[in-house]
Amino acid sequence: MKKVIKRWLLRILVFTMVLSCLTVPAGAELVRPEIVNRQTDANAPWPFEENEDLLEIWFPQMINCDAALIHYQDQYILIDCCSKAYAKRLLILLDGLGVTKVDAIYNTHPHHDHLLGFAQVADHVQVGELALGFPADTTKHATEAVAEAEKRGIPVTYFADGDEITIGPAKIKIYMKGDEDWSLNNRSAMMRLVDGDCSILFAADMEKKALDRAVETIPAEELRSDILKHPHHGLTVLTDAFAQAVAPQLSIITNNTRVTDTTYNLRLRKIPYIYTSSGYTHLVTNGESWFVEVVKAEKMQAAQKAFLKDPSNVTQWIPSNP
Repeated sequence: MKKVIKRWLLRILVFTMVLSCLTVPAGAELVRPEIVNRQTDANAPWPFEENEDLLEIWFPQMINCDAALIHYQDQYILIDCCSKAYAKRLLILLDGLGVTKVDAIYNTHPHHDHLLGFAQVADHVQVGELALGFPADTTKHATEAVAEAEKRGIPVTYFADGDEITIGPAKIKIYMKGDEDWSLNNRSAMMRLVDGDCSILFAADMEKKALDRAVETIPAEELRSDILKHPHHGLTVLTDAFAQAVAPQLSIITNNTRVTDTTYNLRLRKIPYIYTSSGYTHLVTNGESWFVEVVKAEKMQAAQKAFLKDPSNVTQWIPSNP
């Protein structure tokens, strides 16, 4: 009897040892890319090597509208192009960076605050294509944008759930999980950019219904993101399930400080946040870590003036120009 017990104890011990070798340590999945944030530490060091290939994301200084410029080497794409009222801020950014061509503009949903800056952008720089996730007749704003594109000879294309966009080393996957009878905000395209180990989730104007559906239908590993472009300009408060799935280390809110419910929620969750009303938000990654800063409006305007005076004079946004 004792021999039998010893034999079973030995088997259990061996099984436990093998299992421990195969099991990922509980804390391993929580190791995240470092975010060097000059908003919280003005003296934070530049984390990248000289001449390293970097991907950049810029948010114009804007309130209650969306636009994000993604840049890698000579490629530029826009996710949304803000409203008519704030298009000028987007043009200041384009000039300040010396951008003369945008390869494509991807519209998450055809509301004026995500789309109607299109004509002003198209008059200012060369646009390769306008990509929509909804039919042109979905809203009057979409109809207007398509007409403006056709007038300028800009191709109009369409994307759908599951499509991918490539920019340099990064992939952007598109998620459109809403039902046809839902509001446009809840059906808007969520986009997740992944560059190496680094990720950012653009949550468009998603509201509670869409957040719940995302958690139900998208694998957890495809939601987890280092940075979150907060849904609906901060008007949507994160649900527990969505916040836990994404687990962002930083939230970008395309609005101003009036969104108190959201900031209260983020503080409870200990998630730092930046309002785009504070300046031109600049994110940089090499696929291993992030650098975050906010460039003051006066500095971007000075860069614009220098570029317009001499197009060869393009400001390089590096630590010597923090």
